[in-house]
Amino acid sequence: MGNRRMGAQRLNALLEKGSIGTDTTYQAGPSATAMIASHNIRREGKLIVTEIAIDLGGNGETIACTANADRPIGVKSSTTGAQLMQWEADLHGTFLFAEAIVLETANGETAMSLASGTAVEPVDNTIAGRADVIAALAVNALGITTSRDMDGVTAETGLIADGEYVYLTNDSSSAVDFTQGRIVIRLVGADNTWAF
Repeated sequence: MGNRRMGAQRLNALLEKGSIGTDTTYQAGPSATAMIASHNIRREGKLIVTEIAIDLGGNGETIACTANADRPIGVKSSTTGAQLMQWEADLHGTFLFAEAIVLETANGETAMSLASGTAVEPVDNTIAGRADVIAALAVNALGITTSRDMDGVTAETGLIADGEYVYLTNDSSSAVDFTQGRIVIRLVGADNTWAF
């Protein structure tokens, strides 16, 4: 009986090992942490899923976007980094695609974008090397948007490169102080560190 019990304990330990973790190094900048409800990483076979839950209600801080389109969203008037995370291929894998799930509509803004950039930028700064990962994400209705175009021609893997930063940006030229809006961002990468 003892061997069976040890076998079950060992099996459970192996099933849990590496399956869920927390990325403690490449997380949100100081201007974005107030809107991040959770940030975790989990492995699904050879896929690595990074999930970021965003609450624009701000957890006691005012989360805002300025009157300049395509700028980072974060703590109002903050001068510190507003990145949601930094993509690190050794940890997150080779980027494959992104999904955004709107669970609660945002006030004052109809669309946002998930964008990548090459440097840490505060709220209202132009994002160096900016590229859309998910453009025109409708935040005035509940739903799911993905970066996958399913055309079989365009590779989504180039949307976030190793070392780049990920931002949530405003699409309009209206300044907004957010009081609501919940979005789950899922970034999926492929673990390519394995071989025979």
